[in-house]
Amino acid sequence: MVRTSDEYSPEREVTSSWGRRDLAAIGLLGLSTFLALRWYWVTGPSRASDIAMALYRSLLLDRALDHWLLYPRLAMDLNFTYGTPLFQYYPPLTSYLTLPFHWTGLTWVEVAKATATLILMLAGIGMYVYARWLFADRRAALLSATAYLLAPYLLTTIYDRGALAEALAVALLPWLFWATHHILRTKNRLWLGLSALFYALVMLSHNLTAFFVLPILVLFLAVLARRERAWGDMPAVLIALGLGLGLSAFYWLPALLERDSAQIAIRMLGGHYSTDNHLSSLKDLIQRELASDHWGFTRFRLSLWQALLAGAAILTLAVRRGPLRDILVLLAVILAGVLYSQLDINRGLWQAVPLVRFIQFPWRLLGIAGFCVALLAGSLLTLPRLSGVAGWLVAIPLLVLILYGSTAQLAPSFATDYPVLTNAEITVAGLFERGRSVYTPFSDFLPATVKVDPWDLPKSRPTTSAALPAMPYVPTLAVTSDSSDGLQLQVHAEQPFTLRLHRFFFPGWQLYVAGRPVPTSPSGDLGLVTAELPAGDYVVVARFGETPLRRLSDAISGAVLFVCIVGGLLNSRSRPAVIGLGAAFVIATVLLVAHQGIGEQPRRPIVYPINFQDQIHLLGYHLPTKTVVPGDDLPIHLYWLAQRALAEDYKVFVHLVKTDDSGVVAQSDSFPVLGYSPTSRWEPGEVIVDEQRLHLDENTPPGTYLLVLGMYRPDQIQNLVVRQSPQVLPGDRVVLTQIVVSGR
Repeated sequence: MVRTSDEYSPEREVTSSWGRRDLAAIGLLGLSTFLALRWYWVTGPSRASDIAMALYRSLLLDRALDHWLLYPRLAMDLNFTYGTPLFQYYPPLTSYLTLPFHWTGLTWVEVAKATATLILMLAGIGMYVYARWLFADRRAALLSATAYLLAPYLLTTIYDRGALAEALAVALLPWLFWATHHILRTKNRLWLGLSALFYALVMLSHNLTAFFVLPILVLFLAVLARRERAWGDMPAVLIALGLGLGLSAFYWLPALLERDSAQIAIRMLGGHYSTDNHLSSLKDLIQRELASDHWGFTRFRLSLWQALLAGAAILTLAVRRGPLRDILVLLAVILAGVLYSQLDINRGLWQAVPLVRFIQFPWRLLGIAGFCVALLAGSLLTLPRLSGVAGWLVAIPLLVLILYGSTAQLAPSFATDYPVLTNAEITVAGLFERGRSVYTPFSDFLPATVKVDPWDLPKSRPTTSAALPAMPYVPTLAVTSDSSDGLQLQVHAEQPFTLRLHRFFFPGWQLYVAGRPVPTSPSGDLGLVTAELPAGDYVVVARFGETPLRRLSDAISGAVLFVCIVGGLLNSRSRPAVIGLGAAFVIATVLLVAHQGIGEQPRRPIVYPINFQDQIHLLGYHLPTKTVVPGDDLPIHLYWLAQRALAEDYKVFVHLVKTDDSGVVAQSDSFPVLGYSPTSRWEPGEVIVDEQRLHLDENTPPGTYLLVLGMYRPDQIQNLVVRQSPQVLPGDRVVLTQIVVSGR
């Protein structure tokens, strides 16, 4: 039994071993989770929150895993397929956590609900486990867990903000403190490994939370180590946290040291995102109503019931003695420090300390404040006079107070506007439309060399914008392979030329000629991936890969993981935990294989050269099938080469016509890339992968048809002249192939 207080009484109903009462307490935590999320399950997440961003990250990761890119630093579909280093900078753990829910058949909105439920249960159970060990009292643990699970900031983060990544990091804090605190009490290597694991998980959930928690955790344990004469165990604590940093180095080290390769500082530290705009005056530091505000101006303030419980616990310090008093004093100091950091008198401090401005919103520290409040609240039930029935007489009203205070105004009906997110929005097309009509997702991570705002990408190039010179010579190009992380072309060039990709340049992009790297750099206002290629016949491969720093970071994480596994297996006490984690990894791999199969194969386009009026060239096309059913969509990938900078935006038409060209049975007319890439944005020498979708009406008669393609000026409905093509119909329409429409 862990005894942390001289106030411990043997008359208490306390045991160190877990039993049915603990399971009953966890059941009550499940009930609290249901009460907290019942509106979330019924109404669904809000479109106005960042939950769509969380689900888009999951969608983009899922698409990368289709090609077995297990950790894709680039999200290729972002910014209308120009790509953005999303997972290079944004912590990836939550995205991975959501995918198994989706693989079981849940819709994306249901995935959000399931993930929020899991996060709250992790928070509640984690706090129960830590408080149960710390206080050796089930009632105190239940009160702490309920106060943490129902912490207003945590619920606001889920409902109003939709920030699942930050909520997950907050949920993992009790687990991290529980494992690391054990290092001071036991020599078992299991705790060293678990501490490393949990800190890595917090870092991979939300790096900003991990950044602020690290010094707080070290200070917390250092003071306790000195008071408990366990100073000799502090090196083990530092080693554990160092191992956690090593395990997650593959993510945080490149994100930190390559931050200047993206526009992070420009877009994350100014305007609304400046810490100066989110500080509070002393009179507004704590909410004034017992029912917590989750939707209004004061929602990012400590709630009144939290302040009351924390204040009551602090008052009891005058009558306490022993190790538990030291812990509670530390928690009170941390809480006071967090609250003090919210005051507007600290503007200079937030601006002066390196890196802390990246938190953007100082109230994000309320997650740590909620952790302190929960433990302080639970400590009230450890007073000697509250053993037995008296303890329950106090515990039950406090539990009711917490439940009322956190949920009385939690329903979305208290929000001024709560537009519900739909599954139809969590698609690539939905992502693109949001970027054109609402705001540009993940623009914080735009590569530094891009000079065009993402908001303007789906718009025509301004007439005042300088254009790059036209290609003086057009080589023969054939796209032979197209995958999510690169492109392969067969080249026949009689003279050198410039090749550009429809991708933003970011360190890691590299072009290879006949297997040898050639200088690759950004060009133009869009900072496109660009290389000067030589004359000759050869294969050119464009691929996104690792930089030396990323390889080093991967090696560090791999080495630390190897050390942790070997060390865990050599220790008999930690061996079951290592084997359990290994089994979980195997199960996750099986789920991945079952869902993804062996991975999508690269597209092998059909070479089909077409010259549209010496302005745009079609290099080829790819069809996944030539047989389609009425009511379905026929996806088509087209591979374009821009010969010159275009002053106009041309539409692409894809028609399904009768074999005698006597009528059109299906048609699609749109700008390239699902309508989001105006041709006036294309640069000379740029290769564009364009996706078009041809929808067949339910009443389309079965039969064999011709798939016809062309480009035209929308203002004049005039097709571009076809100067070269294998097969042309009257009106400058190109026949690509035959399509069979089968009956249902």
